[in-house]
Amino acid sequence: VDLETGEPMGDGHPALQDEKFRWALGYALDLTEIKDKVYYGAGIEGDSIVPPSFPTFRWEPPEGERLTFDLEKAGQLLDEAGYALGDDGLRTMPDGSAFGSLRLFARADSEPSLKSLTFFSEWLAEIGIDSKVETMEEGKLTNIILEGNYDAFEWGWYVDPDPSSMLSYFTCDQLGNWSDS
Repeated sequence: VDLETGEPMGDGHPALQDEKFRWALGYALDLTEIKDKVYYGAGIEGDSIVPPSFPTFRWEPPEGERLTFDLEKAGQLLDEAGYALGDDGLRTMPDGSAFGSLRLFARADSEPSLKSLTFFSEWLAEIGIDSKVETMEEGKLTNIILEGNYDAFEWGWYVDPDPSSMLSYFTCDQLGNWSDS
C-alpha cells in the first residue's frame, strides 16, 4: 500500500495477499540445501533477519514454530487454504480459477541468487506451483522492488555492527525506500 495515497502498490500475485499461502511456502524452502549447494557449506541457515552474532537484537522462533523443509506439509497447508491440485497437477486459486505462475527474480551478477531461486522454483513445482526464474541487473531489480512488481526475489544483505538499520527494513517507514517487504 502506498503510504501517501493508501492505494495498493505493485502487481504481485493475488495469492501473496493470503497469509496461509505465504506460510505454506515457508515449508518449500530447503535452507540446508541452499547453504550446502549454493554457498558450499559456508554459513548457517537463516531463521530470522538478524544473525546469531547479535543476540541482543535477535529474535528466534520458538521451538515447534520454526519453518522446516517439508514439501508434504507445504502441500497439506495449501490444500487446507483452498489451493487445490487440479487434474493437470497444478494448484488452483481458492475460487477454482487457474493459479498461473509466480515470477522469481534473481540478480544477474550473482550466481548464488540464480541458483537459490532455481532450487526454489523446483521445490514449488513439486507442490504444484508453476514459477519462472528471471535474471536482471540490480538497478532494474531495485526499481521493480520499489514499485512492488514482483512475486519473489533474492537479494543479499549484510548486517552493520549496529543492526538497527536491518531491523528497520521491514517497517512501514521504509516502504518506497529500503523496504523489501
